[in-house]
This record gives sequence, C-alpha cells and structure tokens, in this order.
Amino acid sequence: TSSGKFGNAVEFSTNEWIKTDAFADLMDIDGAKPRTISVWFMPYAAQNNEWEAGLFSMGGHHNILAPLRTEWAIRGFWGGGSTRFRSQHYSWDMEVEVAEGMDDRWVHVASTYDGTVINHWVDGVKRRINASGWGTDKAVSIFTEYARNDDELRLGMWGSWTDVRRTFNGKIDDFRVYSKVLSQNELVALYNNGNGDGVNAPPPVHFTIQGSQSPDSFTATGLPTGLSVDARTGKSLERPPLWGITT
Repeated sequence: TSSGKFGNAVEFSTNEWIKTDAFADLMDIDGAKPRTISVWFMPYAAQNNEWEAGLFSMGGHHNILAPLRTEWAIRGFWGGGSTRFRSQHYSWDMEVEVAEGMDDRWVHVASTYDGTVINHWVDGVKRRINASGWGTDKAVSIFTEYARNDDELRLGMWGSWTDVRRTFNGKIDDFRVYSKVLSQNELVALYNNGNGDGVNAPPPVHFTIQGSQSPDSFTATGLPTGLSVDARTGKSLERPPLWGITT
C-alpha cells in the first residue's frame, strides 16, 4: 500500500495486479443489468500505461459470443498527460476524452450502464465518447451478456493474459461496484469537488459461527448469494449491495 486519496491506496508497479473472487453475477451486474463502477486512481506519467495497461477488468475476452459484449474494463492512457482512456467491451473499445489530462493526479471515474447506454463521468463531469466520432456524450451499447465464469474482477490489469504490458502503473483507491445506475446528483456527490463522499460505502456485515467441542472446520448450507464462510475460522462475510475495495 501507499498514501492514497483516502488514507492508504493500492500502488501498482510493473507486472503487479489484484485478482479477486468477484464475478459479475455475484455482484448482480451480469447480463444487461444496470451498474455503476466508481474508482479513484492516479496514473503515473512516463510509465507503461499506454494502449493496454488496465485499470480494471472483468468478464470474457473472446469473440465466440459476438456480437454480444462480454467484457467490462478500462485500459490504456495516452495523449499528452494522458488525455484519453479506453472503455473496453471486447471487440468494441470506445475512447473517452479527458482534455485536462490525468497523469500524476487523483482522478475519479464512474462508468454507468442502464442496459442500453454507457456513460462515463470523470471528476463529476460527463465526458465525450468516441464511439462513432468525437462529440457524442454517450454510447448505445449492444452489450447484453456478461460471462460469469470467464474472468473475475481484476484491479491493475486488463484481461487475464498476465502480460506485463497489460498492467497498470499507479495507484487505485476506493473501488466500488453498484448494482444500479447512479443519478447525476449521486455521481456529482461521489466526486464532491475532489473530496469524495466519505459516507456512502456501507461496511460489510461480519459474523463468526460459534462451535462447541473445539471444531477444526466449519460449514454452512443454504446461504444467500454473497455470503460465504471461512472453513478454518468460521468467519462469514455478507457483502452489502455496494461492493467496494478499500485499504
């Protein structure tokens, strides 16, 4: 970890990333379900962040389901001072313009999808997307499927190829996934003039199973989606509707 936007952040250098156990369906954002992905990050200037370096990714990376779009990722930071990034949806990668640049500063990005339209908000402002030409403020997507068993959520990496050129150089903080499209007011509040909201992330609910006669393992059946049990410790973790990774 390193000093972050809010306390500590995860710092990535070449060939480092985080692989989670979060799949789209477990977060209730599979198929054409609505979603918002929110993240604070700082891309380092003069590093290998161009073209393929991934901020995050999840879903499938193949053409066999074409024209369905099975991937959700942000990758590639280029232009002087990093003035663009790619919103990647396998075989369909839009360019998002950030004219003021992103290098060496904390940037907030929120990507939203309502089942038809993809939008990107950077630092509280909806940005232009180069889907069929510059000047659009949204993209109509034919993305209708999100392959649950293809690839889990990864931070600091685009895809699952474990190739150094696809790793991110910089810091990531306060990564969140919402199973709804946040309103404009909610998105502006997330950025909050660069200060973040600081209050909207509900804590996970923890519980520890109590065992008798000194058990050496724990099991549970019939648990709801999102609730799991550590077989060794008996601790469980129920994730709230908002999934977030903080440090």
